[in-house]
Amino acid sequence: MYRLLAIASALTFAACSERGISSIPPDNESLEPIIHLDPENIDFGLLQPGDEAIQTVTVTNIGEDVLNLTGWVYEGHDSFSFPDIDALPERLEVDQAAAFQVRYSPRLTGELGGTLYIESDDPENGQASVILAGQGSGPALAISPDPYDFNSVFVGCGDDVELTLANVGDADLRIDALNLDSEDGQFRLEGGLSLPLTLPPGANTNVVVAFDALYAGTSDGLLEVMSTDPRGVITATQLAEGTYAGQRVDSFTMPEDPAVDILFAVDQSCSMDTLSANLASNFSTFISTLGQVTDNWQIGVVTLENGCRNDTVFTSTTTSLNDRFSSAVVSGGHHATTEQLFVLAQSALAKTLPGQCNSGLLREGALLHVVLVSDEYEQSSVSSGTFVTSVWSYRPSPRDVRISGIMCPASGCPSGGSDGTNSGYAQAVAQGGGEALNINTNNWGASAQLLAETSVDAIGRFELSGTPDVGSLTVRVNGAVEESGWHFSVTTNEVVFDDIPPTGATVDVTYGLRISCP
Repeated sequence: MYRLLAIASALTFAACSERGISSIPPDNESLEPIIHLDPENIDFGLLQPGDEAIQTVTVTNIGEDVLNLTGWVYEGHDSFSFPDIDALPERLEVDQAAAFQVRYSPRLTGELGGTLYIESDDPENGQASVILAGQGSGPALAISPDPYDFNSVFVGCGDDVELTLANVGDADLRIDALNLDSEDGQFRLEGGLSLPLTLPPGANTNVVVAFDALYAGTSDGLLEVMSTDPRGVITATQLAEGTYAGQRVDSFTMPEDPAVDILFAVDQSCSMDTLSANLASNFSTFISTLGQVTDNWQIGVVTLENGCRNDTVFTSTTTSLNDRFSSAVVSGGHHATTEQLFVLAQSALAKTLPGQCNSGLLREGALLHVVLVSDEYEQSSVSSGTFVTSVWSYRPSPRDVRISGIMCPASGCPSGGSDGTNSGYAQAVAQGGGEALNINTNNWGASAQLLAETSVDAIGRFELSGTPDVGSLTVRVNGAVEESGWHFSVTTNEVVFDDIPPTGATVDVTYGLRISCP
């Protein structure tokens, strides 16, 4: 009897089943996972920017088989976030539930929304969704364009952009302060706003951000706006890249035994006797220093009123050189142009043509160094500018000429000049690019060395064919990079060596070009 009832009971159960007449489904084909989200719609209502609200969503497997959660996707405004959604388990057993939070903090005013999709292996609903809504209220600052890219700007040039600061909220916005953060100093605020500034809803104002391309390479700036926007400091990013108009390599070869012509014009007034002797006694130092660069030099000394050289044109092969130079610088006596060395030197240079008394003193292609030696102020009627220009006329370029002075200090000459200073000589030396040396020095050896170095100074100066960005300069001597021992003269657009490279050396200067900006 019990057995029959049991069979009857089993038949009755089978008749009520929705899946078929058998109580044991073949191969579990009818067992399926089903995902259920609660709630499926969340409306956070009205919040001010900066405030926050949180709701919990529960995920439940209401099916008859294990539910596998495979991921999630969000589409919508970034005022909604899901801080712990990645902690959901990868699988839910039958009737098992798990929860995560939805956080809402409006970043703008007005209607805001989004949709969150939970992905699973539910065969009927592989992407279950939660629809999100909210509304922001209060002041809200929007900066546009953000980000802004200046793209490429030539080094030495600049560009600017006008950024709009707009109140996109529904209450007054007060802007209290602006700051532009630029780590390398290439971005800056141009002009400014009168702060604090209040913007009603829908109103806007402008601020200009400028980029000055000082260097090659990428750079970024960050505009920071402090205001009553509840979110705090609102920022906008600027991007730029400094580029060169082109790269250039200028190559030079150090000359072998370069030619140098030197003219000493020496004051022969009585007060000069000892000083002239000091010059003569240190002549060997002058020649020794000069010989480190070249033996192809020649020297003329002029002290006489007619402007003709004393003795001969001295060279490295002149016999009894020191004695003859010493005699030359002290020869003669006081005359009309003794303390007018501008006139005396001009007269000497004018008589260098063939057949004249100073013939052979100036050679084609040679550097020219004029040295004026006097313990008085310049007393001729020739201006320093006129004198320098006349000396320059004897060479193809002023860069091949140096004018130096061994003279009384700038504080004043013994007899005083018309303005109480060493007028004339100092100006000529400054314009002529030479050395201004104190005739009352106790170290004539150092002065002689400086004069010799100045005589060959132009040999170690290399004028570039283009205008460089100074920071891009790379100097190589015989292929080896020179990190020091040189500098760049912006005034003359030259690479200048402190120590002249050896004879025959190759000097290569690589640099990025600056251009005239639009």
